[in-house]
Amino acid sequence: MRTSHLLILTFICGPVPAGSIQLSFSENGLQRDRLLTQEESTTFGPITIHSHNRADTSSANVQGSILETSVSCSSASEGVNHMSTLEFIRN
Repeated sequence: MRTSHLLILTFICGPVPAGSIQLSFSENGLQRDRLLTQEESTTFGPITIHSHNRADTSSANVQGSILETSVSCSSASEGVNHMSTLEFIRN
């Protein structure tokens, strides 16, 4: 006797309700980092990922809400990437 079970998962993706995540960041001047250049190559089996990054980050205070839960922190960080690239190569 053979028993088979078939599990079918259905996912419906769509926009979340407006205002679900609302955060306000404000630089606080405690720390600033600048990544002038970073190059990295990583190989996963038959794929190589080559990345080049430049970024600026800074410490910040954050206030707001995530899914109706209040958030307030003075040790957050905010940042921006400049001209970052990812290249995927099949070996």
